[in-house]
Amino acid sequence: MTDLSNTASVPLRHALAMIWCSSLGERQEFTEFAIARMKVPSSQSPPHLHVSASVVLVYRGVWCDVASQESLERRIEAGHLLFRPAATHHWNRVEDTAEIIAIELALSLVQAYCPLYGNVARTIELPFEAVDGVPERLRDAVNSGDPVRHMLIDGLVRQMLALGARATEGSSPAWLRRVLQHIDEHLSDALTLEELGVAAEVSLSRLTHGFRAAIGVSPGAYIRERRVRFAARQLRKTDLPIRDIALAAGFCDQAHLTRSFKALRGMTPAEYRRQAVQTVH
Repeated sequence: MTDLSNTASVPLRHALAMIWCSSLGERQEFTEFAIARMKVPSSQSPPHLHVSASVVLVYRGVWCDVASQESLERRIEAGHLLFRPAATHHWNRVEDTAEIIAIELALSLVQAYCPLYGNVARTIELPFEAVDGVPERLRDAVNSGDPVRHMLIDGLVRQMLALGARATEGSSPAWLRRVLQHIDEHLSDALTLEELGVAAEVSLSRLTHGFRAAIGVSPGAYIRERRVRFAARQLRKTDLPIRDIALAAGFCDQAHLTRSFKALRGMTPAEYRRQAVQTVH
């Protein structure tokens, strides 16, 4: 993949475009970004790495994204966008056929909107409404035969980044920090929404809606991801029986761990442990 850290015109070399997407229009290259509209069939991509930061705008279907370092699946539904920082190793899964616009961003462009990029690069999910509906106008411009469409697209991408930066300003609210800490400290317990609401000191409605808006998934999905990550670390670092690891991670039994682990990692805990041992040796 071309390094987008410079400001020269660059080709869009999105791994998904090369592997499993069909283009709905010509790829368009700009000084600090490249953009393409794509149609993605129901399928799963192999793990891949993007050298540059990227934005995916979902217009139809469901776009699922899992970063290797997070083991957290983000379900990006139609009407939402996902910003991924550079050098993110991840894979994608599509439910139904998804129509998206993929944009890869030069480092210079991302850094111009530092609140969006942040001191520590982070993944951000936003509804189209948070960026004043710019994605709809961007899609129209991409499909347009207007002779000045390059100017329109360039302006809309920059406007979207600016609005996204404004929408993500500020640190995580105190209630969210409290609930995340509670989950980490009580991961092996049978956590309930009511218990999390008490820890967060907010209503259940605010907890469920605010949590998904900030983290990108529901509290239940986040807890499952954290438990699978804990189990994976124990499988790599210890010789404990898988049934003991399952209980320590908060699963009901080994079968419960196996189902969740295979759904998120694509293999059983036993297979994961064997693979980890082979990698070490």
